[in-house]
Amino acid sequence: MPRILPAFERCFVKDLEPETSLKKRAEAAGLHVVLAEENLPKPTSGKVVAIGPGELIRELVELDDVVTFSRHAGTFQQVEGVEYRCLEYREILAVIKPDKPMASPEVQASEEPPQQSAPPPPASPER
Repeated sequence: MPRILPAFERCFVKDLEPETSLKKRAEAAGLHVVLAEENLPKPTSGKVVAIGPGELIRELVELDDVVTFSRHAGTFQQVEGVEYRCLEYREILAVIKPDKPMASPEVQASEEPPQQSAPPPPASPER
């Protein structure tokens, strides 16, 4: 992918395919469904592939975040045969951050504070 740098408070998003549950239900029932292009659901989420230099957009999203937006949001740009959606920060409805991998038990054990041992019993007087 070429280096894309959106201007100002914008980000480029690669649309994620919407779920077409009608088609899946029809196929499961052994039926064939033909839907007109205008009746297909439009994407309402996408993966962030580039972020502009603006402060607001950089605080809101990071690369590889999934963002949600309205069906008609953004402007479409085609770069080397791949279509991207250019969104302004105000068109982003929600940001879904990817899960960070959990640390292994060995790492978690080493991060625990050392346990303090009990103080030694007082010395008994000699008789």
